[in-house]
Amino acid sequence: MKKVFLMLLFLAMAITTGLAVVGCNDETEKDNDKNGSQFSYEIAYAESYVGDIPFGTEYANLDEAEDYIGKVDSASALRQLSAEKSYPFFDENDSDYSSELAVKIRSYDEEFFKDKSLVLLFIAGKLFDAARIDSVAVNGNAIEVTLTRPDVIYEVDYETTFAYIVEVSKAGTENISEVKVKYVSNGTIVAPNVAYTENIITQNQLRSIAYYFHEGREYVAGEGLKVTDYEPIIKDPEQISSDTESKIKRAYIDYYFAIGVGFEAGIHRHESNLDEDSITLKYLGTYNGYIAVSMEMAGLDIAVPPVEVGGVTIVYPKPSVEIVLWKE
Repeated sequence: MKKVFLMLLFLAMAITTGLAVVGCNDETEKDNDKNGSQFSYEIAYAESYVGDIPFGTEYANLDEAEDYIGKVDSASALRQLSAEKSYPFFDENDSDYSSELAVKIRSYDEEFFKDKSLVLLFIAGKLFDAARIDSVAVNGNAIEVTLTRPDVIYEVDYETTFAYIVEVSKAGTENISEVKVKYVSNGTIVAPNVAYTENIITQNQLRSIAYYFHEGREYVAGEGLKVTDYEPIIKDPEQISSDTESKIKRAYIDYYFAIGVGFEAGIHRHESNLDEDSITLKYLGTYNGYIAVSMEMAGLDIAVPPVEVGGVTIVYPKPSVEIVLWKE
């Protein structure tokens, strides 16, 4: 409990407020449709809003707001859609006319639409945290947008609205109007205490995790971390791939905001600059299909009290370090 408190204190002090793009990829992704035409896309805007909705005064009541998921092929069609849906993007009298989303929408002119289209996903008033866009592809007669989030959909007590703008090439999509969205799991993440109490791992496995975390030492009461005669479980595999590390980091970020420390601290994804590059991962072994890792974020270098789980003491060097177990 002390560690959680200190981690919350650290987060409140250390995490910088910013407009973080949820699941954005600055690079253009490419795919081929079944006819061989080159399809490409770029995520141009991805943001979440809590208790707010940037779609104009008509949508002030989230209970009456509606989702919009579709493709727009011209600047005139974009204006027509805004008028039909009462979006504020072109209405100078609306209080949201100057919002970041509205300014972005107005930046698309007929020149842009000569060889590109827009896929818009406006998802209003959902009781879960933001999902990231994992991929966009042509699938049959539809453009399919895949979003990922943790294995279990953790409901929250605040309504969240998401706005995504995806720029897609007209090559491969010119005769496609339908847009589909699917959610997929990017893995299950559990904390060591949950893994132990739920019998996901044994006490000896927990002890091995702590041993590797402490770099070949164990905590001895009154003496601190010491070298002992304990023989840990051999890591199998000995290492994990960089691709697996990336998957774990991505899943951890989603877990962090959906149910983890970020959620407990009341920190929302769009308020944080946390990303994969700001996390240092250390592999601690694989147990019953779960990969144990420690995740370290840049932060305050202050001591925190040892944490005991199932008779095994874990000494975290600072509040920005956390051990979790991940299973694909």
